[in-house]
Amino acid sequence: MRRTYGDTPLKVGIGILSHVGYPGLNTWATPTDLAVYTLPPGVQAQVPAFETWFRLLDEEFGNTGAYPLVAQTRLAYAYSRLGPRQDVVDAFQAVTGCHRTALLNGEDVSAKIGCNAAFLGALAAAGPSPYATGESKSCFRNFAARYKGPKTAAALRGVLYQCQDAGFLNTGERRPSTGPGSRCCGAGYLPRPCCGYS
Repeated sequence: MRRTYGDTPLKVGIGILSHVGYPGLNTWATPTDLAVYTLPPGVQAQVPAFETWFRLLDEEFGNTGAYPLVAQTRLAYAYSRLGPRQDVVDAFQAVTGCHRTALLNGEDVSAKIGCNAAFLGALAAAGPSPYATGESKSCFRNFAARYKGPKTAAALRGVLYQCQDAGFLNTGERRPSTGPGSRCCGAGYLPRPCCGYS
């Protein structure tokens, strides 16, 4: 990007964002930080699948019962069964109730845009996001201890949204891009690669 656009930060930034799949770039008006990581030799970054997150959480905290297998399965199923004209935002809406159009227009998640009680309850129970004043491990601990609602796919999606920045554009899949039109990493919506949580 720098070779093509030189010292024109706006063009470089939009170019990078278009490669990672942010929607609505023709109206992008919010400054965005971009993190660049240098990985140790031999380490490959990948986006964890939902199943991987729950395995890591069980390894870290033990099987607390906070992430029931039936809800994990329903969450993974919602993202793996998208039709040819659907994408991960449709899956997010199906699981959480949050309206696609409102999300893509930049509205915050809330009951006002249709987000269901289990999703919103999970956000509240988890507490502050690590991208505000919280910390990932504390956020997951808070959810496990405080969340008293039904442990559904929506609640599990909420805890990942809040505690690990798995926003509505997150694919929940770890497989590589399969080319144009892919719902997976690199073509469409790409969440930030992750090598573990902090």
